[in-house]
Amino acid sequence: GYLVFAAMVGHYPLLALPRAYTLRWQEVWMALPLGIACGLVSSFFAGATAAIRRRLAWIPLRWRGLVGGLGLALLMIPGHYLAPHLPTLRGSGVAMVNHLIQTPADLRMALIFLGIKVIGTALTLGCGGIGGTWLPAVCMGACLGSAFDAAWLPGYPGLLTMLGATALAGAFNGTILVPVVFLAETTAQAPLVVPALGATTVAYLVAREGE
Repeated sequence: GYLVFAAMVGHYPLLALPRAYTLRWQEVWMALPLGIACGLVSSFFAGATAAIRRRLAWIPLRWRGLVGGLGLALLMIPGHYLAPHLPTLRGSGVAMVNHLIQTPADLRMALIFLGIKVIGTALTLGCGGIGGTWLPAVCMGACLGSAFDAAWLPGYPGLLTMLGATALAGAFNGTILVPVVFLAETTAQAPLVVPALGATTVAYLVAREGE
């Protein structure tokens, strides 16, 4: 499978960061509060999904799907207005992550994208939609990390964005090592492993406490 993928796509990183990073203690410490935030968002996302599923359980599945579809259509409006070229809800979320790591961090836009992605994914799953949670969680974490990038590291784009993607994916899916390996493989940035491991561990513990 990998050989076919490499032959078709090439050997370029799936998530290409704008620069090569080196390990600095500053980023290791910054990863800890980011991990706390990712754990809290993961808990909120899980709770929102369960609440929507519970409140709409009395509606037949076909009509529940219609409600979810209408809700998603409404959520697409602000995303289309703010970034018409960017699929904020459609697709895997990889395009959104690449956009966040390749463009200067914008706190307001990152938080809006985070809200759209969290509510849209929770609505999809809560209304009976079928889909995975890995890449949506990666995208949510990237939005949250981009907000941290805008606040703390405006001249160092993409770093906290990818750490957030790793941490929230690990927190929501209940794993620590898998998202760190995912980060190393998709970015080809080995120095990010140490801060990613710290952020993901903290996020995982916070999310488990929130269950």
